[in-house]
Amino acid sequence: MAVRQPTLSKLPRKSPLGSYIYVVHFSVGVIKIGFTRTPGERISRYRSNLSPFGITIADLWFSEPHSQAEDNERLLLSFCRARAEQAHGGEYFTGIDYRQVVAFADTLPYVPLQALPKASARPSHAKPKSEQIADILRARIASGELPPRALISEGQLGIEFGVARTTVRRSTAALREEGLIITRAALGSFVVDHSEVDEGPVSSYRQLAEILKARISRGDWAAGRPIASETRLVQEYGLARSTVRRAIAVLVEEQAVWTVQGRGTYVGQPPEEG
Repeated sequence: MAVRQPTLSKLPRKSPLGSYIYVVHFSVGVIKIGFTRTPGERISRYRSNLSPFGITIADLWFSEPHSQAEDNERLLLSFCRARAEQAHGGEYFTGIDYRQVVAFADTLPYVPLQALPKASARPSHAKPKSEQIADILRARIASGELPPRALISEGQLGIEFGVARTTVRRSTAALREEGLIITRAALGSFVVDHSEVDEGPVSSYRQLAEILKARISRGDWAAGRPIASETRLVQEYGLARSTVRRAIAVLVEEQAVWTVQGRGTYVGQPPEEG
């Protein structure tokens, strides 16, 4: 349950259960997104800094205190960037409906930190870590931060949340049962593109294209340098050569790579002649 539009005299207090996500709507039409452990201090600072300019707080929203505030802030910022007319400084937005922002913020998972008197104790109402991760992934898919056909990396999720691969696999298994992701042998798990699923199974060549783009972004192959050969990709992913070629064709169409007949495929765009 979120704290909706608290009065400035009754702001939430610092809590042992975690940080608060907040949405502030200023009188000049600007919306600010952030998170804090001390709501009273943060809002008082805004009021004192903006008061000389005649700017006031028109609307205010706080979440419940929770453990994954940084993740939820990132999801909310991503939501705003995709819809606002302008973004300023990464956390200030104009041209977006305050009510729309709050409605999305209400859908995010808010899991409180566990205030335990003993390290071995665990309250019966605490969600398992795998369910918490599944909640976060659902929110990322809903917000578009994980778009259709995006690769879900078990290794990266394990590092991000500090859990074992088996925990991540329980999370992805839940999403797979819900039809949110699909898993392909030797390729990995991907966010389902329902526009393709309606026509049949998601094509392996598109999934391979997403993997190759992810590897380029990760720096496996630098700009201007060749990616792995078709033969190497066939062997590495156990796919037909025609499937590999179709994946590379997708990257060429998206201008992520270019090919030189008889030599290979290179990251980026070919150098200009002259």
